[in-house]
Amino acid sequence: MNLIEKNGLKINSKIFEFINEEVLPETGIKSEDFWNKFEKIVHELAPINKNLIEKRETIQKKIDEWHKKNKGKNLNKKEYTDFLNIDIEGMDFTILKQLVPKKINPQLISIETHSTENTKLRDCDQIYDFLKSSNYVVLDRAGQSTLFKLDK
Repeated sequence: MNLIEKNGLKINSKIFEFINEEVLPETGIKSEDFWNKFEKIVHELAPINKNLIEKRETIQKKIDEWHKKNKGKNLNKKEYTDFLNIDIEGMDFTILKQLVPKKINPQLISIETHSTENTKLRDCDQIYDFLKSSNYVVLDRAGQSTLFKLDK
């Protein structure tokens, strides 16, 4: 694989050529402007991405350890973490209310609460209030989603 160095980035030559020869001419964006801005974005987001990957690896390690420790045992649902992830563009709160706690009572819930611009979504406060009244607390926030944990 041939790499081209541009603004501190190492870019696959085929991707570099594709962007410069096929994508950018249709947009009116100058190649130099694109690669300067792309470099800034990559370097700005790289540490954030690294932290998210580290968080994910930590969580996965805990899951793996639990499974090794409980291999061959009968599954105790109270010990096993139920996880619910809701991301249904604009319908998250509606679905959440239909499921929790009437039908399921997961230990962890991940639900979209913020936009890509980091502003609260329309139902954000209602989601927080509903889950708080259902005995959930905020565990963490990652990107657009908030992770809630059942408070035992």
